[in-house]
Amino acid sequence: EIEVDVPCSVAYQCYSERETIPQWMPFISTVKVLEDKPELSRWTLKYAILGRDVEFSWLARNMTVSIYYDKAATDLGVNIQLIKLSSVSAN
Repeated sequence: EIEVDVPCSVAYQCYSERETIPQWMPFISTVKVLEDKPELSRWTLKYAILGRDVEFSWLARNMTVSIYYDKAATDLGVNIQLIKLSSVSAN
């Protein structure tokens, strides 16, 4: 587990731009959202072990992230952001 002190909007932007994930997650080689099924993405991991190149890939269901602000807390001068993950709809 890693905690990063950034606003939710920055974390959301990093996660939502899936094809740029390998820029900040170095063990992932590529992430491609499927053109015919945008609710899915293909992730690829490449590494060398025992003198051999190994490649592993999988399909992942894309999740959307919604950021909500707690109005009652904001009225009190506290900035509380709530995050909700949900599946990307095919339609």
